[in-house]
Amino acid sequence: MKQNNIDQKITDPKEKQRFAQLLTSTGTRWQKNGMDRYYLGAIMLRELADFDLEYYKTGAISSAKLAGEQMSNNGARKLQGQMDEMKFYLDMKTREIKWNTNCENQELAEKMAANANRYF
Repeated sequence: MKQNNIDQKITDPKEKQRFAQLLTSTGTRWQKNGMDRYYLGAIMLRELADFDLEYYKTGAISSAKLAGEQMSNNGARKLQGQMDEMKFYLDMKTREIKWNTNCENQELAEKMAANANRYF
């Protein structure tokens, strides 16, 4: 799920199925008071951000890329911390990706939501 053209809808059935499988396998469904949401898991968030991490056996980050651009390990740790604070969910009624508005990196959150909304 690369962010090649964020304005272009995804029409490939295999890619849509892959998105659905990733959502249901890494996300958590929540239903209450007429609301029905799927909260996206960390793996899904990294994919939507095009955030690639590689690790040493010790668990430390060995290399990181954001949208194909190499970044420092320190920057990757900071971004990973910001992403941990982000709460994205798929509203099952509107079929729209939404997120908490108090996350630190709003620009990245908007890009991730736009990328995810291409599947609907």
